[in-house]
Amino acid sequence: MAPLETYSVDISETNLFRMINVGSASPFLFSVPGISLIVKETDGYPFLETTVDKIIIYPAERYDFELDLRHVQPGMFNMTVYIFNERNLEKEGKILGLAFLNVTNLQSITINSSRTTDKNMTLLNCPFDVYPKVSKTKCIPVSHLKSNKAAQPLNFDLVSRSQELTIHFLNFGFPKPKNYSSINGRRFIWPTVSALSQPSELDTSCSKCDSETSCECTHSLTLKTGSEIIMVLTNVGSGSFISHPIHVHGHTFEVLKMGFPTFNENGTLIPSNDILCSPIHLNKDSQCNNATWRNSSWMDYRNIPGISLLDPVRKDTIVVPYGGYSVIRIWATNPGIWFMHCHIDKHMAEGMALMLNESFENINKNLPDGLPTCHSFRNGPKMPQKPNGKNAFFPFYIMAEGFDELYRRCLIFNLLYMSRLKNI
Repeated sequence: MAPLETYSVDISETNLFRMINVGSASPFLFSVPGISLIVKETDGYPFLETTVDKIIIYPAERYDFELDLRHVQPGMFNMTVYIFNERNLEKEGKILGLAFLNVTNLQSITINSSRTTDKNMTLLNCPFDVYPKVSKTKCIPVSHLKSNKAAQPLNFDLVSRSQELTIHFLNFGFPKPKNYSSINGRRFIWPTVSALSQPSELDTSCSKCDSETSCECTHSLTLKTGSEIIMVLTNVGSGSFISHPIHVHGHTFEVLKMGFPTFNENGTLIPSNDILCSPIHLNKDSQCNNATWRNSSWMDYRNIPGISLLDPVRKDTIVVPYGGYSVIRIWATNPGIWFMHCHIDKHMAEGMALMLNESFENINKNLPDGLPTCHSFRNGPKMPQKPNGKNAFFPFYIMAEGFDELYRRCLIFNLLYMSRLKNI
């Protein structure tokens, strides 16, 4: 077994830690027992610092924090990681990860060790608003964080923003009876052509799906150039049973609000009633493929109680709580086709994903002349073996069998094109 990592810090210094969940499935519960964490950034974006005792971190999320050493005596501390079981609202089994923190006081600074011992335990990034299992535990969902605008990076919109607004409701789950890993009942099937350069050959209609029927298709949303996009990411209906960390490529987004389930006196989860899955079915009996707000006035999102519009925190990965929802906002100012998916690998691989066709009407203006079409490979003759000598323009050799000549030429062209771009 490899030796455990030891981090050495001195009370006179400030040390910044960046924590990343590179796992493929589970949320983790992180803490340094006896030391509070001053959390300052998430997913690379700063917010007004918040002091907590523990952090729940989902796959793909990042958190930057400093250690609050004002009342800490020198010594050795544990840095612990547990798998967090969000259905039971408890940490699972034994410690999953362990490191040591060596705290020193090289300048002999006087330490006031007095601190309140009966304060609430504070937990950041809860997928619920209250913590029913443990008394004296305070939850801070990310929607309660406030962006630190003074430290925000520059804005790089590639096209101008317009006044147009579109709202999309996207439900993540495994709706019965097919139990597809899906968004709005649509199990994502990878396109067999280049979705960016050959859109006319791509069927994204998902015509076999309806409000209570699941299907398999190349699910996509078309976003109009420059428009404001509100996405209500829901996790309710017959296919809801676990929280989902949702990641968006090509964008960061503002977290405007999170809606949470409640719990009865026995700790049983009661899903949020803000979402209306169907006008004729109870939410628990509906696939929720065509959700909306139960209160129709909320379609003007400025009417939603508790909406954060002045200083919302910015992220690129957000947990959609089991039995609840998250409201995010982007602007369609980064032309391209971007992947949006659950970052639990099994869910993504089985179809919980879609494509954002953004500013699609302008894409063809920027494609290089002579770009060949690409299609799925089919079985064909064996490709020629690697020639002798080094090809200065071809970055690597393709030795795979089964590619037809058209696809091979297309792939070579794109590799050459990228190689030339790299050398510019």
